[in-house]
Amino acid sequence: MCIRDRPEGRAHFGYVFDGSKFYVIGGIDNGGVPRKEIYSYDPGTNSWSKETVGLPKGIAYASAVIVGSNIYLIGGLDENGDIIGDVYLIDIAGGSVAQKASMNHPRQNHACAELGGKIYCFGGDDGSQPMKNVEMYDPNTDTWTDLGSIMPEALSGLAAVKYNGKILIIGG
Repeated sequence: MCIRDRPEGRAHFGYVFDGSKFYVIGGIDNGGVPRKEIYSYDPGTNSWSKETVGLPKGIAYASAVIVGSNIYLIGGLDENGDIIGDVYLIDIAGGSVAQKASMNHPRQNHACAELGGKIYCFGGDDGSQPMKNVEMYDPNTDTWTDLGSIMPEALSGLAAVKYNGKILIIGG
Protein backbone atom coordinates (compact mmCIF):
# COMPACT_ATOMS: atom_id res chain seq x y z
CA MET A 1 0.00 0.00 0.00
CA CYS A 2 1.31 3.44 -0.88
CA ILE A 3 0.18 6.34 1.30
CA ARG A 4 0.87 9.26 -0.97
CA ASP A 5 -2.45 11.08 -1.02
CA ARG A 6 -1.85 13.36 1.95
CA PRO A 7 -4.10 16.42 2.16
CA GLU A 8 -1.06 18.74 1.85
CA GLY A 9 2.46 18.08 0.60
CA ARG A 10 5.05 17.91 3.39
CA ALA A 11 8.72 17.11 3.91
CA HIS A 12 11.02 17.09 6.95
CA PHE A 13 8.16 16.40 9.39
CA GLY A 14 8.10 14.66 12.75
CA TYR A 15 6.35 11.31 12.62
CA VAL A 16 5.22 8.51 14.91
CA PHE A 17 3.06 5.40 14.68
CA ASP A 18 1.03 4.63 17.81
CA GLY A 19 -0.04 1.14 16.74
CA SER A 20 -3.25 2.29 15.08
CA LYS A 21 -2.46 5.61 13.36
CA PHE A 22 0.54 7.23 11.70
CA TYR A 23 0.97 10.91 12.66
CA VAL A 24 2.68 13.57 10.53
CA ILE A 25 3.59 16.57 12.68
CA GLY A 26 4.62 19.92 11.22
CA GLY A 27 7.21 19.81 8.45
CA ILE A 28 7.77 22.16 5.55
CA ASP A 29 5.24 22.82 2.81
CA ASN A 30 5.98 23.07 -0.91
CA GLY A 31 7.19 26.66 -0.39
CA GLY A 32 9.71 25.64 2.32
CA VAL A 33 7.67 27.15 5.17
CA PRO A 34 7.48 25.26 8.50
CA ARG A 35 3.88 24.26 9.28
CA LYS A 36 1.93 23.70 12.49
CA GLU A 37 -0.71 21.21 11.34
CA ILE A 38 -0.87 17.59 12.50
CA TYR A 39 -2.31 14.90 10.22
CA SER A 40 -3.08 11.28 10.95
CA TYR A 41 -3.29 8.33 8.60
CA ASP A 42 -5.50 5.37 9.50
CA PRO A 43 -4.33 2.23 7.64
CA GLY A 44 -7.58 0.44 8.53
CA THR A 45 -9.66 2.94 6.55
CA ASN A 46 -6.85 4.07 4.20
CA SER A 47 -7.70 7.68 5.00
CA TRP A 48 -6.04 10.89 6.19
CA SER A 49 -7.46 13.33 8.75
CA LYS A 50 -6.35 16.75 9.89
CA GLU A 51 -6.24 16.71 13.70
CA THR A 52 -8.10 19.44 15.58
CA VAL A 53 -4.98 20.15 17.64
CA GLY A 54 -1.93 21.77 16.07
CA LEU A 55 1.46 23.09 17.09
CA PRO A 56 1.69 26.63 18.51
CA LYS A 57 4.02 27.56 15.63
CA GLY A 58 5.35 26.04 12.43
CA ILE A 59 8.17 23.53 13.05
CA ALA A 60 10.19 21.38 10.64
CA TYR A 61 13.28 19.14 10.91
CA ALA A 62 12.10 17.99 14.38
CA SER A 63 12.03 14.52 15.90
CA ALA A 64 8.91 12.89 17.32
CA VAL A 65 8.71 10.09 19.90
CA ILE A 66 5.95 8.22 21.70
CA VAL A 67 6.34 7.49 25.42
CA GLY A 68 3.36 5.48 26.66
CA SER A 69 0.41 7.18 24.97
CA ASN A 70 2.08 10.59 24.76
CA ILE A 71 3.63 12.10 21.63
CA TYR A 72 6.60 14.43 22.05
CA LEU A 73 7.88 16.73 19.28
CA ILE A 74 11.46 17.79 19.98
CA GLY A 75 13.68 20.52 18.52
CA GLY A 76 13.75 21.56 14.88
CA LEU A 77 13.55 24.74 12.86
CA ASP A 78 10.70 27.15 13.56
CA GLU A 79 8.79 29.44 11.22
CA ASN A 80 11.15 32.34 12.11
CA GLY A 81 14.17 30.36 10.87
CA ASP A 82 15.48 29.70 14.39
CA ILE A 83 16.98 26.35 15.45
CA ILE A 84 15.02 25.46 18.59
CA GLY A 85 15.30 23.22 21.62
CA ASP A 86 11.54 23.38 22.24
CA VAL A 87 9.67 20.28 23.38
CA TYR A 88 5.91 19.82 22.97
CA LEU A 89 3.72 17.18 24.56
CA ILE A 90 0.90 16.48 22.10
CA ASP A 91 -2.33 15.00 23.45
CA ILE A 92 -4.30 14.08 20.32
CA ALA A 93 -7.29 12.62 22.21
CA GLY A 94 -7.49 15.56 24.62
CA GLY A 95 -6.90 18.12 21.87
CA SER A 96 -4.03 19.92 23.58
CA VAL A 97 -0.35 20.75 23.17
CA ALA A 98 1.79 21.67 26.18
CA GLN A 99 5.30 23.07 26.08
CA LYS A 100 7.76 21.15 28.25
CA ALA A 101 11.34 21.85 29.33
CA SER A 102 13.63 22.75 26.43
CA MET A 103 16.71 20.75 25.44
CA ASN A 104 20.09 21.99 26.61
CA HIS A 105 21.31 22.23 22.99
CA PRO A 106 18.89 23.48 20.30
CA ARG A 107 19.15 21.28 17.21
CA GLN A 108 17.54 20.14 13.98
CA ASN A 109 17.98 17.01 11.83
CA HIS A 110 18.54 14.97 14.99
CA ALA A 111 17.18 11.59 16.03
CA CYS A 112 15.31 10.66 19.20
CA ALA A 113 14.16 7.33 20.61
CA GLU A 114 12.49 6.10 23.79
CA LEU A 115 14.17 3.58 26.06
CA GLY A 116 13.02 2.72 29.57
CA GLY A 117 10.49 5.57 29.64
CA LYS A 118 13.13 8.18 28.83
CA ILE A 119 13.82 9.98 25.54
CA TYR A 120 17.36 10.05 24.11
CA CYS A 121 18.27 12.63 21.44
CA PHE A 122 21.32 12.14 19.25
CA GLY A 123 23.35 14.48 17.05
CA GLY A 124 21.66 16.77 14.57
CA ASP A 125 23.02 20.19 13.73
CA ASP A 126 22.91 23.73 15.06
CA GLY A 127 22.40 25.27 11.62
CA SER A 128 26.11 25.45 10.82
CA GLN A 129 27.74 22.17 11.86
CA PRO A 130 26.80 18.62 12.88
CA MET A 131 26.69 17.76 16.58
CA LYS A 132 27.87 14.69 18.47
CA ASN A 133 26.29 15.23 21.84
CA VAL A 134 23.46 13.20 23.35
CA GLU A 135 20.75 14.38 25.74
CA MET A 136 18.23 12.41 27.80
CA TYR A 137 14.76 13.66 28.73
CA ASP A 138 12.82 12.31 31.70
CA PRO A 139 9.08 12.93 31.15
CA ASN A 140 8.34 12.22 34.83
CA THR A 141 10.51 15.10 36.04
CA ASP A 142 10.38 17.26 32.88
CA THR A 143 14.17 17.56 32.92
CA TRP A 144 17.01 17.13 30.43
CA THR A 145 20.41 15.64 31.20
CA ASP A 146 23.32 16.38 28.89
CA LEU A 147 25.19 13.09 28.42
CA GLY A 148 28.04 14.82 26.60
CA SER A 149 29.70 14.23 23.25
CA ILE A 150 29.52 10.46 23.44
CA MET A 151 28.91 9.70 19.77
CA PRO A 152 32.08 8.71 17.91
CA GLU A 153 31.47 11.43 15.33
CA ALA A 154 29.18 14.40 14.72
CA LEU A 155 26.13 13.34 12.70
CA SER A 156 23.14 15.15 11.21
CA GLY A 157 20.22 13.59 9.34
CA LEU A 158 20.41 10.33 11.28
CA ALA A 159 17.73 7.97 12.60
CA ALA A 160 17.38 6.22 15.96
CA VAL A 161 15.49 2.95 16.50
CA LYS A 162 14.85 0.99 19.67
CA TYR A 163 15.80 -2.66 19.23
CA ASN A 164 16.24 -5.40 21.85
CA GLY A 165 16.67 -2.99 24.76
CA LYS A 166 19.15 -0.77 22.91
CA ILE A 167 19.00 2.22 20.62
CA LEU A 168 20.54 1.80 17.17
CA ILE A 169 21.82 4.91 15.38
CA ILE A 170 21.53 4.74 11.60
CA GLY A 171 22.80 7.06 8.87
CA GLY A 172 23.91 10.65 9.26
